[in-house]
Amino acid sequence: MVKKLITDIPNMTMVVSYTSRPQRDHETEGVQYKFVSPEVFRGMVLRNEFVEFTEYRGNSYGTLNRDLDEALAVGDAIIIADVNGLRFFQAYFDTRSIYLLSPGQTELRRRLEERGDDPALIEKRLAYLEDEMMIASETTVQFDPMTKEETFGMARAMIEADRCLVSLEKSQYGE
Repeated sequence: MVKKLITDIPNMTMVVSYTSRPQRDHETEGVQYKFVSPEVFRGMVLRNEFVEFTEYRGNSYGTLNRDLDEALAVGDAIIIADVNGLRFFQAYFDTRSIYLLSPGQTELRRRLEERGDDPALIEKRLAYLEDEMMIASETTVQFDPMTKEETFGMARAMIEADRCLVSLEKSQYGE
């Protein structure tokens, strides 16, 4: 869905996060994530290269300052984040959040098993569902599980409506 949003909506860019976890067979470097070793990731943290970073299921994930700056220079940015990243961005940036609710424990388990995740990691992931439901109640907009087409339509409508509001505010207040 993110690929379709950045293709269909002008001046929309995805910020690809860095991760210390191993690359999966179906993933492409620089598309889903930028993969680095845990040692390289720690060095980037020590050099303050990340605007935010977190540990999730035993691996590190982070958004690089430079990548976010470059994306925002073009227009709007899409960042895929876990609940900790979402809380950070909401606390420190004027953001609009769209949180896609999990499809539920049964469907999530099926999807994770289908993509070949380790059973122990699947159990850890399912344990995060309660936290995700709590953060979902704090976000700007939340979508219950629906078809991909419906989700895309709702996300696109939200982005376009938000851009109209920002444009109206700028014209009224001379920014």
